[in-house]
Amino acid sequence: RKDGKKIPSSKSTQSTGGTLQSLCWGSVALGGIASAYYSGALIETNGARFVFGVTALFPLLIAGAALLVDETPVETTYKPKAVLENDSWDALKESSQESSQTPPTLSLTTEITQMGAQLWSVGKRRAIWAPTAFVFLWQATPNPSTAMFYFTSNELGFTPEFMGKIALARAVAALAGVVLYNAYFKKVALKNMFRWSAILGCGLGLTQLVLVTQVNQRWGIQNEVFALGDSVLLTVLGEISFLPVLVLAAKICPPNVEATLFATLMSVFNLGGVVS
Repeated sequence: RKDGKKIPSSKSTQSTGGTLQSLCWGSVALGGIASAYYSGALIETNGARFVFGVTALFPLLIAGAALLVDETPVETTYKPKAVLENDSWDALKESSQESSQTPPTLSLTTEITQMGAQLWSVGKRRAIWAPTAFVFLWQATPNPSTAMFYFTSNELGFTPEFMGKIALARAVAALAGVVLYNAYFKKVALKNMFRWSAILGCGLGLTQLVLVTQVNQRWGIQNEVFALGDSVLLTVLGEISFLPVLVLAAKICPPNVEATLFATLMSVFNLGGVVS
């Protein structure tokens, strides 16, 4: 429902899309700040089982709130097979405006079949599959976060409380990244954003080797200070480079399948994360 409302508005201009994505992910960052502030301390005082129990309550609250949503059913707009198979982008746009005809009553199986046919008709266009492949490859880049977690906790001896402080710093940095993107980068061409994000990310990502090889100790920088600063810097860069991906995903969604295609793109994005 959220994507169905957000994506059509995000497609008007790149600036509008950047603002809406910043608003959504800024809210996520605020929630991350609230949870990260208490996570480490609660594990220290109450144990992991208590924290897992409290964490499990929040999805239940969302499920309960969903019951209060008042949503009016919308009749399915019928799309002829000729339109679904038409390879013209303009024809697909025009077909989304032809809602004056009374659509026939369709079964759930028929609706799913038609939606699948429409997604296939849209997805086989180069304007769709090429950015989708880019989103997948972007996210499938190797990520050492799990290995670094065990290294910092087992080898460097970081306590759960300090790990909670790092999580809090990352949440604040994510919010700062959202603010910076919305203020200075939302109007920058996506091509330039991706190019410089990749270059800077490659260079700054190597700073973790400084901590692994303990070069920071020779520089007189404590492990905790370096890890905290490195996490903040990488999180800010990661958020600034992540938001253009969402703007691109929203931008390529054609009319009538915005929410479905955007959800599919995010599934591909998450699949890339699993692969990494």
